[in-house]
Amino acid sequence: MTSPISDDRKRRVRFEDIATLAGVSVSTVNRALNEIGSVSERAKKKVLDAARQLQINRILPDERTPILHFDVLLPRHHSPLLKGMEQAFDFLNRSLGTSVHIHRKLFSWDDERSFATATRSPRYPRSGLIVFAPDRPLVRSALDAVIASGEPVAMLICDFQGLPEHFYCGIDHVVAGRTAGYWMSRLGPSKGRVLVALGMTHNSCHDLRAEGFEAALKQFSPHLKAERLPAHTQDKPEVARRMVNDALKQGPIVGVYDTGYATQGIGSALAKANVDQRVVWITHEMLDEHKQLLEDGRIDLIIDQDPSAQVLTAVRRLLRVNGRETQVSPIPPIELRLYSAPNVPQENYLERYLKFPTEIMESLPRQRRIGR
Repeated sequence: MTSPISDDRKRRVRFEDIATLAGVSVSTVNRALNEIGSVSERAKKKVLDAARQLQINRILPDERTPILHFDVLLPRHHSPLLKGMEQAFDFLNRSLGTSVHIHRKLFSWDDERSFATATRSPRYPRSGLIVFAPDRPLVRSALDAVIASGEPVAMLICDFQGLPEHFYCGIDHVVAGRTAGYWMSRLGPSKGRVLVALGMTHNSCHDLRAEGFEAALKQFSPHLKAERLPAHTQDKPEVARRMVNDALKQGPIVGVYDTGYATQGIGSALAKANVDQRVVWITHEMLDEHKQLLEDGRIDLIIDQDPSAQVLTAVRRLLRVNGRETQVSPIPPIELRLYSAPNVPQENYLERYLKFPTEIMESLPRQRRIGR
């Protein structure tokens, strides 16, 4: 039997000592004790047995609690909205208990094959999938297969109609569009042309917003004529600027509704034509650049989809279905927020992403990772 280890020795036990006794690599010890990455149950038991034998002075993982692995698939995009979502997932990954790991993966919006491939055969036993992806055939087929396997799936920002049972963690985009249409009818003239700029293709939320907007204009101000730009802007400033310039050559406009992130291009076109102060401009997301445009009176209304709430809701849904949320309080639906010049937020956009409700955070598994 091994003799007792002195207190001085306990304090000096290194990962290398544990690796030697357990017959594994130092990186395996690091992954097993800090619960980062994938470790087989056999290797984990060897590491924990060796750590106990050497009487390491730290809290050891609970062998009875399996690690939950969640994959998050997001598109690479220049919008602060996506940057904020990445930051929020990273924050939650650091804040959650050591038995939960969030693996964030980024892809090109046009690369549906990579999106689809990432849903299959993860290198760890995955307990849930969180996705914001283009609505394209390969992606749909891949998500169908994941759901059919019994794995929970949470969709962010936009939903896929007809997808089997899953969680949608986003706003009602038809209601968002109708809200924009209602306020366009209240803020602008009673008649005239209103340009509608749609953002990314293969993202149904833009079409749903436009449909809601057009229906609201017909209901509340039928002499306002919604006129869609001839193509999606793809959130590219130069594309949006060119199409708005062309539309202005066809005659005056009284309003612009942007369903996506074409702010720079639209603003440039309106300023060049010297009409931006006379045009009602409604767009989405309370971004830092939108804050300045609101305060300057160029943008009139921002419809924000509360993306940080979407991130938190998606994680809570997966934790709950895996039995890891400690308080089973109702998970509220995602509500849109309206901003105008009088209620512009003081903090910057990315700071607001990390302001999760304290009572919700306390209901989640807590971090207890200790360094070597």
